[in-house]
Amino acid sequence: MSESNTSWCWRCDLSQNAEASACERCGGELHSAPSSRESRLPARILEIDLSGMEPEEREMFLLFLDGANIDHQIQGLLLSVSSEDEQRIKDLLETVTSDTLVDFDPTQTSTESLDWAREMASKMHPASTSVDPLLLAPIPQRVLAAVISYIAWRMLKVLLYALLTLSPEAPPYVAVLAISLLPLLGDTWLTAWNGTTPGKFVLGIRVVNVHGFAPGWRSSILRTLVMMWPVLLAYWPGPLGQLAVVITPAWFLLLVVSIARDPESQGLHDRLAGTRVVLGRHADRAVV
Repeated sequence: MSESNTSWCWRCDLSQNAEASACERCGGELHSAPSSRESRLPARILEIDLSGMEPEEREMFLLFLDGANIDHQIQGLLLSVSSEDEQRIKDLLETVTSDTLVDFDPTQTSTESLDWAREMASKMHPASTSVDPLLLAPIPQRVLAAVISYIAWRMLKVLLYALLTLSPEAPPYVAVLAISLLPLLGDTWLTAWNGTTPGKFVLGIRVVNVHGFAPGWRSSILRTLVMMWPVLLAYWPGPLGQLAVVITPAWFLLLVVSIARDPESQGLHDRLAGTRVVLGRHADRAVV
C-alpha cells in the first residue's frame, strides 16, 4: 500500500486504506500520511521521533499542537516543526503524560477533543506563569470595556423588551427573566468562546487562560459568578435583594483594587478562574 493511499490511526498505531472513514479497529479518526494536519514550514525545521510515545499520547499531543496553532508536518511517526516553536513543543511534550489521559474520551468529536486538550493543557501548567507586562490590558481600558458592554447589552435589552410589549398578552416570565440576564449570559458565552465581550472587542482586549487560549466554559462561568454575584443577588426577593444595591458598587471597586495591586493585573475573579486580560493582538499566542 503506497503512502499516498494510506491513512493512519494514532490510537491503534495502524496504517489503513485511505478511503476508510474511520479506524477499522477502534472507530477513531484517521489521518493521511502525510497528516491532514500538515502546514507550510520554514526552511529551518526540527524533526522529532514520536515512536517512543503511546498511541493515546501521540493523539493528544497532536490535539495540543492544533490547539496551540503550531505549524507542523507528520510523516509516519516523524514530526517536523519550525525551530522557532522549539520551546513551545518542549512545553507540550512535558504536558502529555499518562496523568492527563485519565479523562480522555476517544469517542468525542474533533471539536470536543480540541476543547478538552486546551483545557487539560491549561491545567497542567501553573496558574502563576508570568506574562509580559506589555501584553496586559491597562485598567482604564478594562473599565471602559465594561462600560461599553453595559451600554451595548442595555440597548439590546430595551429593544427586546419593546418587542415583547407589542404582544397584547402579558410576556412570559421566563422570557422577561432571560432578557434581564442577557448581559451575564452573553458575556459568559462570548468569553468562553473567544475571550471577548462587546466592550473588549471594541477596545481590542481579550480574556485568556495561561496558554493564551479562550478560557472555555468552566473558567468563564466561574469568572462571571465571582465577578457578578452581587448582581445576581439583586434578583433575590426581600432584604437580600435590597442589600445588593449597596454591595454591588463596593464589590466592583474591590475588584478594581485587586487588579491594581496584582503584579499581573489579575483581579480576584481572574485569580480564581486562572485567567488574564491581555491586548487582543497577542491573545492567540500561548502565554508561556
